[in-house]
Amino acid sequence: NGLKATCDELGVHVLAYSPLALGLLTGKYSPGNLPSGPRKGLAEKYFSDAAFAELTAGMAEVGRKYGATPAQVALAWCIAK
Repeated sequence: NGLKATCDELGVHVLAYSPLALGLLTGKYSPGNLPSGPRKGLAEKYFSDAAFAELTAGMAEVGRKYGATPAQVALAWCIAK
């Protein structure tokens, strides 16, 4: 959407909000183990999305290669960006 490019152009740093997607990128939750409360609806939405499944599978693969947890992979990606 151009937000990052505009911030770069203006010299504004971007701070990631919820880089672990409210816990969904930590590996703690799965389609069979959803969080409770208001995050449950969000989790159902994301876990039913094929792109999210592809993302988490890729993160798991990177984690296995480097001996890192999904949460560590997500945070490392944010730091690298």
